Amino acid sequence: MKRMQPDLKPMPILAFLLVSFLLIFSVSAQNDNVDDTPCCCQGLAGNVNSNSLDNVNILDLTFIVDLIFRGGGQPLCPREGDVNGDGNEDTNILDLTALVDYIFRGGSGPANCIQAAHPVHQLGEDGEIICDVDFGPPCISLYILPFQVGNTFSLLGSNCAPVGEHVNWFAYDFDTQMGDTIIASRAGTVIVSNDQYPDDDFTCGHENNVFILHSDGTVIRYTHLLNSGNLVEVGETVVQGQPLGLSGRSGCTGGVPHLHFAAFHNRFNYDRQNSICINFSNAYGWHNSNNGLVSGQLYRAEPY
Repeated sequence: MKRMQPDLKPMPILAFLLVSFLLIFSVSAQNDNVDDTPCCCQGLAGNVNSNSLDNVNILDLTFIVDLIFRGGGQPLCPREGDVNGDGNEDTNILDLTALVDYIFRGGSGPANCIQAAHPVHQLGEDGEIICDVDFGPPCISLYILPFQVGNTFSLLGSNCAPVGEHVNWFAYDFDTQMGDTIIASRAGTVIVSNDQYPDDDFTCGHENNVFILHSDGTVIRYTHLLNSGNLVEVGETVVQGQPLGLSGRSGCTGGVPHLHFAAFHNRFNYDRQNSICINFSNAYGWHNSNNGLVSGQLYRAEPY
């Protein structure tokens, strides 16, 4: 009796489908791991293996020892292994020494993630803002995004945007909607809190605002808030992350709800020449070559 041979024709098809699935899964996994956040926003610069948002630990030390002495994998982001801040790309024995000192002896934190005392403020010979300045690594920023952790908003207008937006200004416009909670980007004292203008009053100068004065004399203006939506009063001390008011569309908005956010060198005037460039320590999203936020991009507020 002749033995029947199994029909093997479906096998190549199944193999092809299996390989295709694995390739698609691999590409998808790679895309899921893409991180467009500036490297230092993953935590301190000494967080070489990027296993945590905020701690530098023995696993980082093990990683850097392997990197220096055994040719192990590179830090997941450029300059992330430069613990002592002595170079842009090199990871060497001095970085190892700094990391050991930091972990075991309570030494100073990684050099390029120490918070900056003062934001950048530069004017050209014509008295106008110099737009092409480096804002510094976001991880050194004293500021957080002005909306609650986990929320994501797109940026309608960024620093020194084209005419009609923020030309010669350092300011941000976030596309917050009516009633979204606005929080304090930095701790300070309320020096202005007005919310008397109706939500359908689009007259320029009729904006509902909160102004916060910080310990170094700088001021942030939170503008276009909701009528009767302010949550703080003049003279009140606020902590970073505290709700200040509700977003609206009052004043010079053309009816488009958003938050206008601008920081100033001092409280003496709020002209564009007195504005300062800042970024945010907890902003997840694309940053330009100057470490500033980019118009049209989405930004999520990470834990801080």
